[in-house]
Amino acid sequence: MVAVADWIEARPEEAGISSQRLETLRRVVQGWVDERLIPGAVTAVARRGKVVHFETYGSMDDEAGKAMRPDAIFRIYSMTKPIVSLALMLLYEEGKFHLDDAASKFIPEFKDLKVFAGGTADDYRIRQPEREMTVRDLLTHMSGLTFGSMGGMRAASPVGELYARAGVPGIGTTGTLADTVRKLGQLPLQADPGTEWIYGASTDIVGYHQQFGLTAARLARARPQAIVMHPGPMNRGVEITSDVADGPQSVIRRQVANGVAMRMAVLAHLADARRKRAS
Repeated sequence: MVAVADWIEARPEEAGISSQRLETLRRVVQGWVDERLIPGAVTAVARRGKVVHFETYGSMDDEAGKAMRPDAIFRIYSMTKPIVSLALMLLYEEGKFHLDDAASKFIPEFKDLKVFAGGTADDYRIRQPEREMTVRDLLTHMSGLTFGSMGGMRAASPVGELYARAGVPGIGTTGTLADTVRKLGQLPLQADPGTEWIYGASTDIVGYHQQFGLTAARLARARPQAIVMHPGPMNRGVEITSDVADGPQSVIRRQVANGVAMRMAVLAHLADARRKRAS
């Protein structure tokens, strides 16, 4: 097994990273393990092509008493989100749009969006938003868009219920991004753009923005080789295959009801910490 120290390629300061801030990272993640928000984790930080931080925490299998390994295989979700967002930022660097451009400039269906103002999914009120949704809002999950279902979990809000009834968006739904956009254009936002962080359909729309909104720069031309590069073979896939089933796989998913539950627990912890700092 490769030791943690073998992953480090440079001292943090050599890459312009603060060692003191990395200690804060270690303390926060270790705190999540100590509070049982997560059973274990691996953190890595790289800059200027050099890994300056690599750390393991907790266990990869509590039941078997296995400590976390640096080469553990994790079941993770939503990894297309950073790729699609980075692809859009490459187009931003080329001057194709401004971050504070209205989303409706590229997606006409979003021109007259309304905001949920109360009631139920069967009987609700709507109002005008405080301002239009921007590209920046989509990139930061501040668009006001939510989700209908995720990982078998149905959204609890009336707007989420409306999404679920419309079949958009969520794991297991059918149709194209264009179908999703047309449906979202007829549904109210969960909140005013820029006012609330909501993990929902924002990044789906980031992809649509590139594919159809920026007519001169299709998503397929966003230089994927500039985004996803790996020097050698890697284990990746939806399921653990038989050739690595007895290897260093992480079984964190056994410690919680599902991946969504763990993610929501961590997000709730972060939101609580943010509120405490604000007060």
